[in-house]
Parts: sequence; C-alpha cells; structure tokens
Amino acid sequence: MFLKARDRIKKFYSLIAETDVLVKNERYEDAIGLYNEVNKAYESIPISMRTEALSQNLDRLNRELILYLKIKEIHTLISNKNFSRIDEMLEYIKMLIFKLKEQTPKPISLIKFGEDKYRYYGEMYKVEREKDLFNKKYERIKEAIIKGDIKRATLLFEDLKLKFKDVEKYGKALDLYGKLEQIRRKIENPETIKHKGDEYYNSKKEPVKEKIIEKKEIVNEKTVDEELSEIHKLLKENDVNNAKRLFRRL
Repeated sequence: MFLKARDRIKKFYSLIAETDVLVKNERYEDAIGLYNEVNKAYESIPISMRTEALSQNLDRLNRELILYLKIKEIHTLISNKNFSRIDEMLEYIKMLIFKLKEQTPKPISLIKFGEDKYRYYGEMYKVEREKDLFNKKYERIKEAIIKGDIKRATLLFEDLKLKFKDVEKYGKALDLYGKLEQIRRKIENPETIKHKGDEYYNSKKEPVKEKIIEKKEIVNEKTVDEELSEIHKLLKENDVNNAKRLFRRL
C-alpha cells in the first residue's frame, strides 16, 4: 500500500513537471488539457500522505491556469460589450499576477503574458466603454431627428461632441467621426429634419398628445436656447468639465 501511494505521488510530480514545461513554452491550452490528469493524480493520493508541498504545487498550477482563463474571459466580455464585471475582473487578474510573482518557481513567461494582457484589455475596456456611450447618445439623437425635435437633437449633439472628445483621448476614432459628421449635416439642414418629423407625427394616431408636446417645446424654447448658448461658450473656452455638468443638469 505504501509503495503504491508513493508511486501515485511520483506520478503527480511527473505531471506537474510536464505542465510546468507547457506553461513555460506558452502552451496554455495544452496545460489546461492536462489539468484533469494532474487533479486525478492528486486525488488518488491518500489524504494522510497529501503533504503541504503537494497542495502548494496544485494551488500554484491552479493560479497559473486560472490567470490564463480569466484573460480569455475578459476578452469575451469586452467583445460582447458586457462591461458590468470588467473592473472586478481586472482587479482579480492583477491579484493573480501579484501571487505568481511571489511563488517559487516563478512562471516568468506567464507573468509577462498576464501583465501585457492586463494593460491591453484595460485600455480596450476604456475605449469600448466610451464608444458604447457615444453610440447610445448617437441613437438618441437619431430618434430626436426622426421625431423632428430640432431643439433636442441640437442639444444632444453638443453632448455627443463632448463624448467624442472622451473617445479621442485613446486615439483616432474614424468610425465615430463619420457618425458625428452625419448628425452635424442633418442638424444643419432643419428642413430635412422637419420633413422627417412630419412623417413621424402623421403616422401617429394620438393628435392630442402631439399638441401637448408642441406646447411644451414652446414653453421651454427660451430655456433651451439659453442653455445651448452657455454650452457653446464653455466649449469655446475649452471648459469641458463645466459643459458636461450643464448637460447633466438638463
């Protein structure tokens, strides 16, 4: 029984050594494929003979493979614009890298891989999040244009320009610039907007509601003009933060 148990320990260490080579050579998928065998080898060892060294080796391998899997997961989340867990995921990856730096032996290539991906996906997350916010604002302006709401479309367009500046902090955004110019041209041609608005309202069967909306626009017209004037002034002075605060107040 004792000899059999020692053979199982030997097999466990042999598999650990094999996965170490795979990780060192950046063959992470192959290392993951071998993990089940490593775990089975560990489970086959009698509990009384599972030393701290055995457990530490298994824990070390777990951390290494989890880091790789979390990096794959964060790529999928960003690609699917599922931003709610990204901050938490980045912090977890940062913690894993820190733990790997403390262990012996250090998986140097994996640590470098993790640090590179941490920076890369951190930047990608910021860019994609800002683009997502831009596109949501863009869709709101399109809706206002379809309804013929010139005042609202113009006001939202100023907000869209601010959001475009946020995106440009991270580099060129030609695709978003095209959308920005598309909206600019539509707003500068109010007759086109008015025509679209007529089509929109004529398709509705609630004329009473339409009149209420028109009346509300007349009442608020002066306020909107004043706010737009103030926003233009702030933007000319390059006072982006106060311009944003004014938008939020509206």
